[in-house]
Amino acid sequence: MRRLKALLIAVWVLPLAFLSAIPGAAQACPGGAFDFSASVESLAEAAETGAGLPAGRYVLLTGIVRSAAAGEGGGFVVRVELAAGQWIGTSRIVLRTVAVDFSGDVYRALVDRDSPSFLRPGSTVLVVARVVGVGTGAEGGRMALLEGVHVRRL
Repeated sequence: MRRLKALLIAVWVLPLAFLSAIPGAAQACPGGAFDFSASVESLAEAAETGAGLPAGRYVLLTGIVRSAAAGEGGGFVVRVELAAGQWIGTSRIVLRTVAVDFSGDVYRALVDRDSPSFLRPGSTVLVVARVVGVGTGAEGGRMALLEGVHVRRL
């Protein structure tokens, strides 16, 4: 019960702390900068169907880490694939995924196995990210691409 209360408090405090830390121009119209209705499922479905993604807007997502891999193309980048499943009836699950790219050396700990911040597949995370567009996933399908601002394991 105590852990549930702490989680609920964290879910409310983190977005408020983030909103208070952004520049004043973005705060002037928070409805234009943030899309709080977005989820891993809705972004993945919009990318797959070609429906309008909220490009340029910030989203607050919770999801399961499917994979986390580092790349060095012009700077250090960690690509985290977030997944969310959806039951169809009682016998089928549809897996939806989005890719979140975190740029900069501060994110090296996400892929360092000795770090307490290491993102293991299956970890539940809270992510603040900006929607960038659509790219190609590992399986060849269309995938929503996001630029990560903050990530926290739950």
